[in-house]
Amino acid sequence: MLFRSAQNTTVTVTGAASLNGNAQVSAGTGTVSYSSTLDAGANNLTISADEIDFAGNVSGTGNLTLQQSTGSLAMAIANASAVANQLDITTTELGRIQNGFSNVTFGNANGSGAVTVNATTFNDATTIRSGSTGTINLAGNLVSNGDRKSTRLNS
Repeated sequence: MLFRSAQNTTVTVTGAASLNGNAQVSAGTGTVSYSSTLDAGANNLTISADEIDFAGNVSGTGNLTLQQSTGSLAMAIANASAVANQLDITTTELGRIQNGFSNVTFGNANGSGAVTVNATTFNDATTIRSGSTGTINLAGNLVSNGDRKSTRLNS
């Protein structure tokens, strides 16, 4: 399933959502917002937007990718609150991503924006990427929990 906003606008999913297959959701320079739970099941889910908001738990066993649509846009992971002009996955939103995904990827592989990772614990195998010309800034301790879980930094 591929869902793209025809314009750079907000895509809002209200109510609990479940995936029946692999999915890509894109809002361009807009926002993708889930107002309730999101169950990806065994499917892969890629969300591309310049802001992503989760108001409920996100679960699944496939791969989850959260990336900025604008390649030059900065990204912050595990910050206390949202900041203008960057994609924020706050500590609250990060806590809503439930343990069980095969891999969680943050950042755009073709991006050039800096990715800042604040102190946090990842419960699933995690990849943080910023593209070949971007940077990854570690602003605190990173912990990988669980059996054979790893955190990869790709810049």
